[in-house]
Amino acid sequence: MTSCTSVLRGRRRGGRSFRNFHTREQREIETGPLTGREFVLAAAGDRFVRARLYLTRQAVYSQIAQGRLSRLGSPMVTRFFDSLRFG
Repeated sequence: MTSCTSVLRGRRRGGRSFRNFHTREQREIETGPLTGREFVLAAAGDRFVRARLYLTRQAVYSQIAQGRLSRLGSPMVTRFFDSLRFG
């Protein structure tokens, strides 16, 4: 099985950002039994995209939130990301 970390780290090695976005942060995360990666991207116009990705043999799980950069650390965004549970 290809790990999420090895697949997603390949993006970082390229050294370029997605068009009109730049990577503010990325880190390995654990949610229950799964390990994945979280990315925080910033865009022009005070915007952000925060995404968590988990790869398994059966599926790809993703969570994505976007909004004004000033709302990045809001309790609502944190609750959304913390709500995902794997049995």
